[in-house]
Amino acid sequence: MLQATLENEGKDRITEAVAYLNNPMLHNYIEKFGFVVCGADPDYKGSGEMFLLMRRDEKERTQLKGPALTKEEIILAVLGRKENRGFEVRQYDLQNEEEFKNDLLVRLRGGSLLTRFYLANKNTAYVVFEKPPVLKAS
Repeated sequence: MLQATLENEGKDRITEAVAYLNNPMLHNYIEKFGFVVCGADPDYKGSGEMFLLMRRDEKERTQLKGPALTKEEIILAVLGRKENRGFEVRQYDLQNEEEFKNDLLVRLRGGSLLTRFYLANKNTAYVVFEKPPVLKAS
C-alpha cells in the first residue's frame, strides 16, 4: 500500500522524508520504495539521534547506477570482482555504530548520495554511494 501510494504521488514530483538511522524500515525505504539518502543530521532537533534526509525523485533515480545493481553485483564490487564505475560500495559492521555513523556523515557531506542499503543480516550492510547525476532540464 505504501509503495503504491509513493509511486502514484511521486510520478510528477519529488517526495522527501526523514528516518532515524536505527529505523528497522530504513533499508525498505531505500531498497523497496526508491528513496536515496541525500544528507544527515547527527542530532536531529536535539534528539541525540542521527536522522537521514531522503528523497524520491524518479528523474534522478533513472540516472543513478546503484538502483540497477543486483545484490550479487553489490557483493562482487565489495570483493573487488566487479568494476564499479561511478559508484562505491562499502561493507559495514552495524555493531560498530559510531564508525558507521561517522563514515556516512563524511560521505554525505562530501556530496555523495546513498543509493542502496542491502542488509545482508542484522550485523552487516552493503551500502552504495555515488555522486548525484547532472539532471537536464525538461
